[in-house]
Amino acid sequence: MFDRPEDGLTEKQIAGVVERVKQEVKLGRSVVMATDNRALLETCDRLVVMQYGRIIDQGPAELVRDRISTGWSRFIGARQLDTEENLTRWIHSHFRRGPEEANKRRVTTVATDMLTYSCKTADPGWPGLITFSFKHFEGHCVLRMEDQDAPITSAQFERARQAAKESTISKDILPLASIFQSSIEVEKSSHFDHRVLEVKIKTFDPRRVKAGAKDGAKPNP
Repeated sequence: MFDRPEDGLTEKQIAGVVERVKQEVKLGRSVVMATDNRALLETCDRLVVMQYGRIIDQGPAELVRDRISTGWSRFIGARQLDTEENLTRWIHSHFRRGPEEANKRRVTTVATDMLTYSCKTADPGWPGLITFSFKHFEGHCVLRMEDQDAPITSAQFERARQAAKESTISKDILPLASIFQSSIEVEKSSHFDHRVLEVKIKTFDPRRVKAGAKDGAKPNP
């Protein structure tokens, strides 16, 4: 086991550590490393991503790298309401370009509604896991939720869509209807018979807002 073996080392020394790791693997040994050094990460066959001391993603290294290289980030947590704090931190970690409080609030609201919606039907004795995926696009972001429930039916989906237009919403459909109200677009699908819900949420780039303000334009977050 290596805990940040790159600390205090030169690039040449890190290359030596990489070779040592490869030799250990050839001898049939398992090597566990806590590191964010790219050269060392490339020697791994599985990756575990941590945030504030908690695991938020894991899997075969190639799949995790491919996901990151295409701009996607993934969060895996227990399917229970206590996951909200870590989910919120994960959402906030994607908005660091200056004053992005409006983006944080908007996306966090949708994410917590999705978590609440999922937890309504979770088994208290064995809640399982919930997975969120996130990606930035120009003018919006995409947030995807997946849990172990059966896919959403067309009737449930349409009922929530219509309820979102009403002034009062019944409690049984409230979380899903709230997601419709806070999103540009909502889509349902399935993945290996798991329930998948994907939404588009409006966002803004504070760098463009600043540029517009200099030209006399008013920001519209």
